[in-house]
Amino acid sequence: MRLFARKLTSGDAIVTFNYDVALEIELIRANRFRVRDGYGFEADWNEPNSDVKLLKLHGSINWTGEIAGPRPGFSAGGIRLLGPYVDNRQSLLPGYDSVILDKTCSGRGGITDRSITMILPTHRKRFGVETSLGDEWSGVYQRLWNKADRLVAEADRIVIIGYSMPRADERATQLLLGRSNKDVRLAVCCDKATGDIEQRFRDAGFTSIQRIGDPTFDGYLAHQPA
Repeated sequence: MRLFARKLTSGDAIVTFNYDVALEIELIRANRFRVRDGYGFEADWNEPNSDVKLLKLHGSINWTGEIAGPRPGFSAGGIRLLGPYVDNRQSLLPGYDSVILDKTCSGRGGITDRSITMILPTHRKRFGVETSLGDEWSGVYQRLWNKADRLVAEADRIVIIGYSMPRADERATQLLLGRSNKDVRLAVCCDKATGDIEQRFRDAGFTSIQRIGDPTFDGYLAHQPA
């Protein structure tokens, strides 16, 4: 992961469905990633823009929301969910304070009973949370997916690493097969699933698929210039 982070350059973007923070830790150490806008949403945090964007379309273990309510005009049972905020209270991200990294969050310094971790979706792939005031956070995820749509549509090169494109992930499959420019330079590094995935792209009309000799993560890294 460290070598991968160091090979990325300004303007690169990563779309991932992983919840962990291993990649952004290495991106921070390589001075490629900044919390303020690196995740695709704006945090109230004083630092420059991120060189590399990391869109985590299923959420992240260090994203938190805050339970707020009731709002004026609603009953005492009414709640809404605020966020996302970048939560570094367990010091996961190096070089950042051990607080919630957004000055607009009321519970920045410690765990409260009003915090909720933003890891979505469930197995049913539902992008939102039902509350007494309606569906919350669906707009947050829709904006992230919209950004991912634009990224793959405008990319001049796409590399798929370690993602087998399972049939159940219909939205992700549509993102890759239906939104991308069919002439984009494409490389697939998914080990034994590589051949099948390449064929799915060919069937979808992609014309510039680059074959890497060793279609694994290590093989991809070895294939890239230092």
